[in-house]
Amino acid sequence: MTSSGGGSTIEAGKVIGYEFDESEFEYKQKDVALYALAVGACSSDACDSIDLPFAYNHLFQDRFFVLPTFAVLFPSSLLDQLLAVEGLVFDPALLLHGEQYLRLFRPLPTNAKVVNCARISGLRDKGKAAIVDVETVSFDRESGDRLAVNRSSIVLRGAGGFSKAATAAHAAAPAASMKPAPPQPAAGASIRRQAARPPPEVATEERIPPNQALLYRLCGDLNPLHSDPEFAATAGYSRPILHGLCTLGFAARAVLRTCCKGDPSLFHSVQVRFTGHVFPGETLVTRTWTAVSVPASSAAEEDLGTAGGGGMVEGPLRRVSFECWIAERNKMVLAGWMQLHGSSDGASCDGSFDSSQSSPKARL
Repeated sequence: MTSSGGGSTIEAGKVIGYEFDESEFEYKQKDVALYALAVGACSSDACDSIDLPFAYNHLFQDRFFVLPTFAVLFPSSLLDQLLAVEGLVFDPALLLHGEQYLRLFRPLPTNAKVVNCARISGLRDKGKAAIVDVETVSFDRESGDRLAVNRSSIVLRGAGGFSKAATAAHAAAPAASMKPAPPQPAAGASIRRQAARPPPEVATEERIPPNQALLYRLCGDLNPLHSDPEFAATAGYSRPILHGLCTLGFAARAVLRTCCKGDPSLFHSVQVRFTGHVFPGETLVTRTWTAVSVPASSAAEEDLGTAGGGGMVEGPLRRVSFECWIAERNKMVLAGWMQLHGSSDGASCDGSFDSSQSSPKARL
């Protein structure tokens, strides 16, 4: 089926299963530090003992680490790639980021050349909008080890109506090199349960500096929606909004801080649904709840090994749910969960989790 309206055209048969050309992403330590600053590290205290190891490449390299959500930058050319897909014509000003899933297979190196293999894994017709699902698997060029999987759900406003049923969904067959993941709980499910949810274990506040979107833009997302006032106005916003993935970076930092003292080696995966926009200069409140242990077999991407032997041995996981609200508007803008290595026994979202119980060496 084909939709054509408002300058948008979708030919589902050409879009579903579309495989992008292999792409590369190379980064160095300065890019790692820039990303940390771009998602708020050390913004209120340049000597913060948890944030500093992500933003300062200390003389002793074992004290310099990569924030797990840095891996969302690997498919940084996603917008340009979508614009080049035959049968997918849309207005970039009406594009929104709907959901994001990220799974790491090991702590990220501080320097790497990354190879990305991406494809359109799903297409959904929501009547007034279309949702395009893109899966990107990233490998270390030198070792061949699999580093990460990103799954992005992109909302194209005004591009729906290409199916007979307004909620029709189309899914591509799994690529031979990718093992499909079992269904994951919707990140937005916490929104529907909000009324019955107990008070959060921890609520952290962080003011987003007015220039934060301009800083995050330097990490590679050049969408003018986040920097150009005139462009933002055409999309219906009073001023440029913060990148959704920047909001995710702020939230992930808060969860890692409160649940495992910022230890990135405990990160397994995160999934979020973006429910509203954020203006730079606002105050982001991250509310966190600890969940019970999650069986390793229920985690996405069960096939953890690679030909190069770069997989982690799965152990117990614990799932932490969280929400982000804007204090000034009392508006929820993000909801999701993060899975961490280690059982939930004795763990809490107050920064007191004993990371020695789940050391990186024990899992490699």
